[in-house]
Amino acid sequence: MRFSGVQASAVSMSLLTITPRQWRCEYRGSPTFARRPFGVLHSSGCGASLQLRGGTFTKTLLTVKAGVETLAGLAMLLFPGLAITLLFGVRLTDSAAMALGWMAGVALLTLGLACWMVRKETHGSAARGVVVAMLFYDAAIVAIFLLARVRGGLSGVCLWPAVGLHLGLGAWSFVRVAKGPNALAQD
Repeated sequence: MRFSGVQASAVSMSLLTITPRQWRCEYRGSPTFARRPFGVLHSSGCGASLQLRGGTFTKTLLTVKAGVETLAGLAMLLFPGLAITLLFGVRLTDSAAMALGWMAGVALLTLGLACWMVRKETHGSAARGVVVAMLFYDAAIVAIFLLARVRGGLSGVCLWPAVGLHLGLGAWSFVRVAKGPNALAQD
């Protein structure tokens, strides 16, 4: 039996037991697969293969970003006036401003959806592309928030927490991108 990157003596599952000295399989259940935190053990007959889960750093990053952007998008879509008031301390008064709030909500939901959809594909260029795009987004949104504060004098109760959140998410993305294109496969 061949297990890439794992010693066979460390593998003991509820469905399959592999003893290193005898290299034999003993089934204690149906020959299916078992999900474990470190990987998935597929078994059929007396053969088995272990697929290690990689990309936990990137997967966690994309999952967190998906949650943050989806929640922000829902807030902007459902309650644009309240969201803008909390961020910038001003009320939306006309219908054009409300429509822009709805558009921002849809855009944030789209970012959350993109992060969610590639979170399991951490070894491909799609995940790297989304992480790079989200790094750009985080940097741009921090710049916009700071510009709104400095030049426009806008400041709501959620402005500085939002700046801090996007600085943190941007730093997390930067760490991921700075490791290079092959780092996604080595998580």
